[in-house]
Amino acid sequence: MSFSLLLRRLRTRPKMSQAVFARYLNVRTKLVQAWESDRTTEGTLTPAQLKRELQRIAWGQVRLAQKLGVWPSEVRDWLAGKEPVPEVVASDIRHLPSRNLRPPRTP
Repeated sequence: MSFSLLLRRLRTRPKMSQAVFARYLNVRTKLVQAWESDRTTEGTLTPAQLKRELQRIAWGQVRLAQKLGVWPSEVRDWLAGKEPVPEVVASDIRHLPSRNLRPPRTP
């Protein structure tokens, strides 16, 4: 059974709409639609993009691993290009807020 068929069955058995299912999974409705039609719209991150995202959110590899619930070695493999960043993880990382910038000092 394909992932798209399994996902559709999980969603339709309790008679959930794609929008409700997307809210339950904390993803966009378009991503659920893409999963169910065996296409992806979000895409993954290249190692260079992942490095830029880590800089943007001001997190290190260990903190990202802790927040995602994965081993730090898995994050290192993503950064080295040994393993692709899963699309769900890439989407989560892209939606994290940027680091808080301090307000300018007043003289």
